[in-house]
Amino acid sequence: MSSSSPGGAYRCERASSAHADGLLSLLESTGSGCFCNYWYFQGDKNAWLEQCFLRPEENRVALVARLAAPALCGVVALAPDGAVVGWLGLSSAAAIPKLYEQRVYKSLPCFQDVARESVLAVACFLVAEAERGRGVARALLESAIVEARKAGAMALEAFPRRAPEDAQKLRPDEVWLGPEALLEKCGFRAVSDFRPYPVLRLHLR
Repeated sequence: MSSSSPGGAYRCERASSAHADGLLSLLESTGSGCFCNYWYFQGDKNAWLEQCFLRPEENRVALVARLAAPALCGVVALAPDGAVVGWLGLSSAAAIPKLYEQRVYKSLPCFQDVARESVLAVACFLVAEAERGRGVARALLESAIVEARKAGAMALEAFPRRAPEDAQKLRPDEVWLGPEALLEKCGFRAVSDFRPYPVLRLHLR
């Protein structure tokens, strides 16, 4: 699928090994050694920071392995020249208990009414800085919804950060789990409304 923008047509595709080099370049441009591996990492905060700074290649390898696996792990947005300019990571809710076990989400009633194995979570949301404001994020999210349905998911869940009441908007680095307003425009609805950490869900079937 594609999305029109002032700079041309962005094409979104299910992420695979074919996109590995371009996606790695996009993630490297952030200056972080995370490579969308945070929710999968088994270890405490200090161990995670150590791996990101001293052994980021381990996070790279983990992402490349997920791209090569048959399970849906995300979608990418491609510019007209084929460069990867956007990424939306998707993870099985059952595969990333680390996200759901955070203090603000742990044991919320909204997680008891949907089978975890049929839920996909928005795990990462990134658009190249030069391409922001051109419709890439919406194209990514719409593509992710299509691919999640194809994969047989019952629902998509998202965990956007909500701006505090005394702040007009969030910094770009605070929107890495997706913009709340965009999620709502695409049909997500709050199933937990605790500020500033709401939980949004889109039922797919």
